Amino acid sequence: MSNVTEATLPGIGKKYTVPLKDGALVIVVGIDGHRELYHIKKGEDMPCDSITMTDRVARQVGAIIGGAYFKPQVVEDLELTLGELAFEWFKVEEGFPCIGKSIAELQVRQVTGASIIAILRQDGNLPNPMPNEMIHASDTLVVIGSRAQVQAFDRLMSGEQE
Repeated sequence: MSNVTEATLPGIGKKYTVPLKDGALVIVVGIDGHRELYHIKKGEDMPCDSITMTDRVARQVGAIIGGAYFKPQVVEDLELTLGELAFEWFKVEEGFPCIGKSIAELQVRQVTGASIIAILRQDGNLPNPMPNEMIHASDTLVVIGSRAQVQAFDRLMSGEQE
């Protein structure tokens, strides 16, 4: 399969073509923020399906597809490592002792060595959060560190004892 292609549509926005096994997904991002998705089957010129979304809905769908709201079990079990570098998505559950505390107050980096590189929230994602950012129930924290640092982070945030 080839890569995604991008084209400028003057006065309209951008068009992205995503190759699929059975054809292509064409995504038009309008200058007003709307999204149009077209499924074009292999060997055909006209789309067999289409969807139009507002910017807000498109962002929510993108977050869902990207795993911000739910990760399939296979993804949760998969650990992305590059050498000694580990990434993990940590879901903050009700009752965790980290809720209502800032990253600085928890001393995440000093205590565990791991770093929170993003906070995923339903009302908006925070890349590279500041130390004064508060942790909320249902946040998903994207964490980076060594395997041991990420495990220490999990214990700190969930209140588990060593």
